[in-house]
Amino acid sequence: MRQFLKYLLENVESEELIFKKGSRLLTEKHGKPMYYVFGICEGIIAVNKDSSVIDFLGPNQFLGLCVDDDSELVGEILSKKATVRRFKLQDVLEKVEVNKHALLLLNRYTRKTCDSLMEKIISMKLDTPNRLLFSLRKLAAQFGSDFKDESVKLLPEAFTKKILSTYTGIKPSTLTDALRTLDEDRKIMVSRRVILVYM
Repeated sequence: MRQFLKYLLENVESEELIFKKGSRLLTEKHGKPMYYVFGICEGIIAVNKDSSVIDFLGPNQFLGLCVDDDSELVGEILSKKATVRRFKLQDVLEKVEVNKHALLLLNRYTRKTCDSLMEKIISMKLDTPNRLLFSLRKLAAQFGSDFKDESVKLLPEAFTKKILSTYTGIKPSTLTDALRTLDEDRKIMVSRRVILVYM
């Protein structure tokens, strides 16, 4: 959604922020009725709701654009650093409301976000190895880099076993076994801190 981020940068006041790994992005200002939207320029961010990782975001995606009244969404920086632009949600909505093209871009982004969450819900019904493989392929398609050829993607180191366990809902010990099974079936290659995914 590079177009939408570009539109917001050109039309809405924002602040550039740089965060290190482990930092948290809060979409709500505590004690005040203020909501923020973070446009991601660089880095990988986990979207946490309660104690679960519900999704991952990268460049040209947004945290806080799709809000949830039930519980606060918190972003956690997974990459070594992340560069984001922080907007006030109200400013974003006011600019989108008066521009038909921006409204279409917001609608497209919201649809993609819903599709991603639906994919995750569907994957949670799969057995453990297939749930893990589905998740790894999804993450590799979005964040992976080519390894020798396009049919193999190298997953960034940010996706540790702990993060994958929290995202997939698979216990760490079971996740290790599932990774070994997928490796033996030649669907992935796993070494100490590297995961290669056959697409």
